[in-house]
Amino acid sequence: MTIISIADAFDFIFIPSNAESIDSVAEKGNYKIMINGSFFGGTRLAAEHAGWLRLFGKTYSPIAADRQLSHVFRYNLDEKKSHLIPYQKFRPVNDTRAIEFQTGPLVVDSNRVAQKYIAESINGLGKYTRILLAITDRRHFHFITVRKRVALDELGNYLISLSIFSNHRLDLVNLDGGPSVALYVEKYPELNYHADVRLPILLGVK
Repeated sequence: MTIISIADAFDFIFIPSNAESIDSVAEKGNYKIMINGSFFGGTRLAAEHAGWLRLFGKTYSPIAADRQLSHVFRYNLDEKKSHLIPYQKFRPVNDTRAIEFQTGPLVVDSNRVAQKYIAESINGLGKYTRILLAITDRRHFHFITVRKRVALDELGNYLISLSIFSNHRLDLVNLDGGPSVALYVEKYPELNYHADVRLPILLGVK
């Protein structure tokens, strides 16, 4: 497992056509850290975002009624505060300073394992490699890659027990898993994992 805590917000990168390898995208964009983002449909060369995607006031895809994609992540760059909203309760707002994307399932909700969402998802109780976004105190982000095959409820309980998250509100959402798990770290290349994989949806930190 690798946990990378981020000092500031991340960029959401959507490359619907002819996606390049994540290390190539990182190097060209001067990103120091990059992971695969949320779920996509189609292929890596002709992709669409699975579920709601709205970046700085521009909508790319609609809400999906999907038991896997349980929540919409919203982050306003001015407010510097994140929200994880069940997609059934999500209502779009005209916010040109926000990143919004649908993903899931929710794994930890305010320091409690979100067993309902995990059990209802397609692969939450199965054992897969994972990549997740952890949020502490609704403001601070952590990228988590798990190379061991693990169920999400087991993983949620383990992460809650870690000292790095003690004395903080922890919310945790699944981004993707299996062959899409990928990590690029410029400073520590020994941490890189599937960095040569082409993926159309990425989260990057400069």
